[in-house]
Amino acid sequence: MKHLIEIDDGTKAGETLLNLAEILSKKSKGIDLLRHEIIEEMEDLKLLRKMEDSRKTGLADTEEVLKKLGL
Repeated sequence: MKHLIEIDDGTKAGETLLNLAEILSKKSKGIDLLRHEIIEEMEDLKLLRKMEDSRKTGLADTEEVLKKLGL
């Protein structure tokens, strides 16, 4: 089972926990750190793949895609 923990590194406890997690992630394959920016990039790539797949099938609608992107 995998768990996600959100850490506010603006607090002393959060900063300490983040430092510990970074040390453990280097020593163990069971712990991975994903920064917020990385998660957003991963979500963007998933959306891009869905858009490309829809385009290949001819099902993509310009208005629908722009709506999903919030444009």
